[in-house]
Amino acid sequence: MHENHNELFVGVDVCEARFDVAYLDCLGQAVRGDASFPNTPDGIRDIKGSIIACSSLVGKRPGISVGMEATSNFHKGLEQALHAARPRTIKVHVLNPFVLKQFKRMNLKVYKTDKLDAYMIARYLVKMSPKPPVECTLEQETLKQLTRLRRSLQEETTRFKNRLRYLLRIYFPGYKQYLGVKITRRMLVLFSQIASPDKVLEMPISEIAGLKVCHRHRVGDAFAGRLVLLAEKAPQKYLDPGICMVIKWTAARILELLAQTSQLDREISRMLDREFPAHPLRTIPGLGPVSCASILAEIGDINRFATPGEFVGYMGLYPVVWESGQTKVRFQMTIKGNKMLKMTFLVASAAARLYNPAIRQYYDRLRARGKSKKAAGGAIARKLACIVFAILKTGEPWSAQKALAGMEKGSLMAGETGQDIQKGNRQPTGVKPQTVVNATNSTSGLPCPPDNSIQFTTTDGKPQNTTRPAQIKTRRNAYFRITT
Repeated sequence: MHENHNELFVGVDVCEARFDVAYLDCLGQAVRGDASFPNTPDGIRDIKGSIIACSSLVGKRPGISVGMEATSNFHKGLEQALHAARPRTIKVHVLNPFVLKQFKRMNLKVYKTDKLDAYMIARYLVKMSPKPPVECTLEQETLKQLTRLRRSLQEETTRFKNRLRYLLRIYFPGYKQYLGVKITRRMLVLFSQIASPDKVLEMPISEIAGLKVCHRHRVGDAFAGRLVLLAEKAPQKYLDPGICMVIKWTAARILELLAQTSQLDREISRMLDREFPAHPLRTIPGLGPVSCASILAEIGDINRFATPGEFVGYMGLYPVVWESGQTKVRFQMTIKGNKMLKMTFLVASAAARLYNPAIRQYYDRLRARGKSKKAAGGAIARKLACIVFAILKTGEPWSAQKALAGMEKGSLMAGETGQDIQKGNRQPTGVKPQTVVNATNSTSGLPCPPDNSIQFTTTDGKPQNTTRPAQIKTRRNAYFRITT
């Protein structure tokens, strides 16, 4: 039940053509009939006036909460208009469509209409009382557009590089032996102008070597000679003009994407220096300007997260467990969360592992415990997120001494010593048992002190004779319990 009984809850189902609106009070009862408005500037003005007029039906000085799904950018115009509504204050909630879908299933709604979706959005506001999101500033919105565009360009660059590798494996087999494993700028310049082995063999080596790669840099005689050797061993000396066009355009498109990415990096750095010149986030080793800009743009106000767990959960940097019956338990990172932030921390953790002493020590400790590279990489991304959360909360710059001291304190609280960390053992070594169940003296069959020979019953039912010290450590396959 809401503390404020005079509150109007409005659910808006958004599409490209129109808005479907439902109006509920704090008891979940309809205040007036459903309405529909066109998704135009005039329709946005009318829906804002309708919401304010309908609020008078629930009481004096009512509160207004409006919810809508994040549907592409079709909701942006209405969201901005409602945020700017004056003198009435309207709380605007842009909700996750996945959450609303699960809420609809929970209410056993098996059909779908736009009016039903609007009603369920309003009902979700009544039942769940979500916190209104913090409105982004103009600077944060600009950084968000720049960093998200850069991520799109990187993904497109990866796709075109994979296509170029596919083409080279077919028409220039063995190119890695002659030209190198990585797709370099020199290789891109060559294949953007020469895409057929017969064209390579016709051109003089001096002409190939003189092709301009960048300012004051040419292809070079050595690289040109290796390209000629590769062309001599090509299975097809003459390629169809269509294939040549695909190879040239693919290499040229990669060069264009790389140039655009570099230009975006300069713009992001320039804006970061102008808007956040001395931000403490920029003092963390391993976080570059692009990573800092992505974090500041996607997070907004850090105070909307009360704990580091909420912050990590928002970006989805946590594993989930899957098991069923006798099926083996599998741990994998969840697909939920802010994908832009998740990718930012996963990429930044690789650089932090090299330049950040706390992250590097944590990674080495996880690897010593037997964690795979993939699992350890996800763990250090989560640790980096916790460091970012602490710095944004306190406003203090990075301190390697504080970070290392905090990690050492955390390992001691977990029961680890220096020797245990090296051996990958997280069990406490100072446990003194008082009663050991399923452990008997191998000679008399009576309960024995910890220094005597103890017979353990393992999970397969076979007795195991061993001499245990006073400080007993738990074995994974031993079936016994220490009670205090």
